[in-house]
Amino acid sequence: LSLHDALPISEYLRRLSQYRRADVLLTQKYEMSFDEFISRRIVRERGYGWDVESDAMEWETAISGMKTMRRNIEELQEEGHV
Repeated sequence: LSLHDALPISEYLRRLSQYRRADVLLTQKYEMSFDEFISRRIVRERGYGWDVESDAMEWETAISGMKTMRRNIEELQEEGHV
């Protein structure tokens, strides 16, 4: 990832914050971590309803997004752009 192709670090941090917020809200809503939510098959347990399916997709996106943003930030730091 070159500086030319990268978003500004502030954008990565903003997105990371949004993903973290979604993770925290869903963790509070279900009173468990995403890993537990998946391993306990909560979507199936709750009858595959739209709300729980939608939450599962949002949560998965947040977890994946946090990993991606952290990786992008680390790459910029390693390249000395931060």
